[in-house]
Amino acid sequence: MSNAWNITYADVTPEDWPDAEAIGETAVQVRLDAAQRQCEAYAPVLDAPVAPATFPGALPAGYLLAVIYQARDVHNASQLVGDAAAVGDVPYAVRVKPLSGAVRALLRPPRGRLTVG
Repeated sequence: MSNAWNITYADVTPEDWPDAEAIGETAVQVRLDAAQRQCEAYAPVLDAPVAPATFPGALPAGYLLAVIYQARDVHNASQLVGDAAAVGDVPYAVRVKPLSGAVRALLRPPRGRLTVG
């Protein structure tokens, strides 16, 4: 049906992202929004929308962590200095990283395959 979930700064715990408070609520929310769009595009479609009253408990296990981990990766990519090419006269570059293996596994856990040999 849809992947209508909305992860916010309030859902982030210090255990999941220790630097979130130092980064700031607005900056973390921007990264969460970007990460959520990436995760929604990859995650299997949910059978039913997640009602705000049941969030985040109604999400499949791992979805919340997947978005937070991807948001951390997006943030870390924005902090790197080095081999990035500048965009025009602006000395900033945003490196768009694919979903890490850990994030992909949280969204689509690997299934065992039986092999007979």
